[in-house]
Amino acid sequence: MKTLVAIIILAASLLSASAQKSTTYKISDFHSIKISTVANVIISQGDYSVKAKHKLHEGEELKVEKTDNTLVVKTSNHNKKSKKDGERHLDIFITVPDINTLTLSGVCNATVKNMKTGDLTIKNSGACKMEIENLECSNINLKTQGATKLNGRIKSKGHAELSFQGASKVSLYIQAEGCNIEQSGACEAETELQANTLALNSSGAGVHNMKFKGGECRIKTSGAAKINMVTECEFLECKQSGASKIKVSGTADNTQIKGSGASFVDLSNLNKF
Repeated sequence: MKTLVAIIILAASLLSASAQKSTTYKISDFHSIKISTVANVIISQGDYSVKAKHKLHEGEELKVEKTDNTLVVKTSNHNKKSKKDGERHLDIFITVPDINTLTLSGVCNATVKNMKTGDLTIKNSGACKMEIENLECSNINLKTQGATKLNGRIKSKGHAELSFQGASKVSLYIQAEGCNIEQSGACEAETELQANTLALNSSGAGVHNMKFKGGECRIKTSGAAKINMVTECEFLECKQSGASKIKVSGTADNTQIKGSGASFVDLSNLNKF
């Protein structure tokens, strides 16, 4: 009986493997990537290479093509599923020497591995999940919205422009010359930042737990935003309105506080020597 079960399991595994397809695409000379489908994506640095391993639903078509200087990956009819289709999966492996724009949408799980590049723009929307492993760039412009999740470590020689919107969840380490953060909606963020200057504008009902080390830090809150910050900086400015709350601990050589409405700033644990 055990032998029969083992044979059945082996046959099922072989059948599943046979239904799987592996495709290599001869596409090069692209500097932007756009993914809009349900897929697992791994992006790494090196000579141009685009591969896919997939088992799609009946009638679903995978399209991998270059438009101008952008690699576009998408599927058609990916919401249609037959009971006979079984489990669907799509794995995309992309190697590129340099990248300046990465756009993700749909239900995409993406990993960016150990990359060094110039100016880079990243846009995440839908229910995408992204893991950034040790990214080094000249300048970074990063935007998340919808129900996206983002984790990563980024070192920028210049500026970091970050935007967190909707119900996105973010966990980031950022090292940059200067950093601007716009946070809105019900976003939850946890960041560790090193920069000469930091400007954070938080609105809506978002929560931001932050560690900041650097020169100048300016925080502006409105709505029901909540900021919890541990800092080691030269100058700290807090401007708040509505029912927003700011709690700061650590050290700041100089502080400037302005508030209105039912807003509240807790500095009881700041400069406790």
